[in-house]
Formats: sequence, structure tokens, C-alpha cells
Amino acid sequence: MISRDFEKAALRGEPSYVWRAGQQRRLEMIIHAAGERIKGRLLENGCGVGMYVEYLVPFGGTVIGLEYDFERAAEAGINSPHILNAAGESLPLPSATFDLILSHEVIEHVQDDRAAICEMIRVLRSPDLASGKPGGRAIIFCPNRGYLFETHGIYWRANIISATSYSSIIFHALYAINLHHTYAYIHQGICKDYLMACR
Repeated sequence: MISRDFEKAALRGEPSYVWRAGQQRRLEMIIHAAGERIKGRLLENGCGVGMYVEYLVPFGGTVIGLEYDFERAAEAGINSPHILNAAGESLPLPSATFDLILSHEVIEHVQDDRAAICEMIRVLRSPDLASGKPGGRAIIFCPNRGYLFETHGIYWRANIISATSYSSIIFHALYAINLHHTYAYIHQGICKDYLMACR
């Protein structure tokens, strides 16, 4: 059984250790949204122990995993030679490098979400008008705090309490007080604030 560090889980999230139907469903969404980009250069920004890196490799692209936590990066490196240990706010990668970036429930854990989004934009390829090749695409998953069955969890007195079903409604007020990470993202806010900050 995997031992869990609840303080780390509250601060940085808990990676997927077992591939389940939910991950498979999201992988299918990623493949659909990526299109031909799935065969190019991919960055999983916040790869945890490397589950998505492992499942994306068979599609033919070069998959680079980036993980802030050293122990998780080392574990991901067991199955992939392309794992970097660094923060998403300062990617140690050249600009305009990636066809696809996956950020799977990571953005809410970073210290500076604006910087992390700007860095993702920086390393995405621009469209090549001469060849007609489309630009890179970022696929970002983050928790939906308004969803009744949100399962991201609540940190309460050194324990993670699952915020499922009706408990989600009751505990949403505690998010701002007890979690180390709470951000609200809306489409208009990301487009206006974050993208303008990256110029």
C-alpha cells in the first residue's frame, strides 16, 4: 500500500497511482482535442508519477513530463527517460517547442498561476502560415468547485476529507480557509487577465 503524506497532498495534490475509467475517459478527451498534435512534441506539465506520460507515448509523439516534486519526478523517471524536475512557473525549455501541453489538475497547485500559464503559452508552437501547420494547444483540467460531486478533497486538520455529493455543498465554504490552493477560473478571466499578462 502507498503511504500518503497528507500535508504534501493538500499542497501539491495527489497523483494518480492507478489507471481508472476516469483517466481513460480524460485520455480520450485529450486525444480528441489534440488531433494530429498527439504525434508531435508533448509536455505533461505536472506529471506526478507519470501515468499520463506512460499512456500518451504509444500515440507516437515525444512526451516530456515535468514534475515539481522531486520524489514523484524520480518515480515517473523509472518508466520514462524524459522527466524534468522543475516548477511550471519557470519551464527550463525553449520557446515555441511543443505541439501539445497537458496540465491535468495542476494549475490550482502552483505558486503563481499567471506565470505558469504564461510559460505554457511561451513554449507552445506558433502556427506556421507557410505550411499551414496549426499552432500548439494547451489542454488544462482543473477542479470545478461548483460541481455537486467534486472530489478534489478538503484539507482539514491534517486529513483529506473527500468532498463528494452533498458534503461538497457544505464544505465549499471551507475551501478558502483550509486549502492551501483555491483559485476560481472562468473562461473570460483566463482570456482577459492571463493572456494579456503574457504579452
